Amino acid sequence: MSDMEIFWKDKPVVRKNILMVPTIDLGASALVAAQSAYGKSKPVGRVLSKFQAQDVFNGVPDFGEPGWPIYAPTKSDWLIIEVNSWPAVTTHPDKVSDTWILTYPITTQLCRALREGGAENLCYLTTTFANEMFPDEAFPQVKRSRIYEYYFDGSSKTTSKAFLLPPAWMFPYMFNLHGGRSWIAFTGYKSTDSVDELAADTLYDYIEKIGLPVKRKHFDLAIERINDEMADEAEAISIMDSLRKIPNTGDNANGTESMLWG
Repeated sequence: MSDMEIFWKDKPVVRKNILMVPTIDLGASALVAAQSAYGKSKPVGRVLSKFQAQDVFNGVPDFGEPGWPIYAPTKSDWLIIEVNSWPAVTTHPDKVSDTWILTYPITTQLCRALREGGAENLCYLTTTFANEMFPDEAFPQVKRSRIYEYYFDGSSKTTSKAFLLPPAWMFPYMFNLHGGRSWIAFTGYKSTDSVDELAADTLYDYIEKIGLPVKRKHFDLAIERINDEMADEAEAISIMDSLRKIPNTGDNANGTESMLWG
């Protein structure tokens, strides 16, 4: 039994090329670039798995569908898959193997399904935001004005260093093992409380170069929307922090300070 399923809205959509985009990268540059290609179009399918870190709470009328959405930009031979959830990653030596256990099934099964569905190429689009966790002598930041590529068939490998979180290397690596051609395309990162627009612009130019039908108006709208979401999230976190400071005097106080105890 598969631990991963693809549910299509209508019939399966066959495209030769796959662009995988993380939605949780700091700076949101890859997400902005991807949304420049599909604009306001709806997903044509979704990837679901028990291994996704899916929020189980929801609401109506603004119901949030679970899983990773799949988009099919018009006038192109590309599918875009947005990886919007991922199991928590730990660097603790005793827990690192848990990440592999939780992520191997969905990555290899999705790559197998994509290959069986006719996909030949897979590109994972990201930035070097994870380099920020390390000193410059270990993983220095790279330029945000250029693209760096690493192909898993060995045909081309950048000499610039990038620290890769699990999805950034596992998807292209597994796709290559299943017989496809795959690579990571990344640019630099600068810490910001909003969208890293220079990095997003570099990724925009890159995906246009490899054949995605991007539009500048969609690029601008994506930046505006994501910046608004970031501001709303910051406000929500501030409200939650203030609620935690309210003393709990109910039956479940249990010595905590939070009215949200339990």
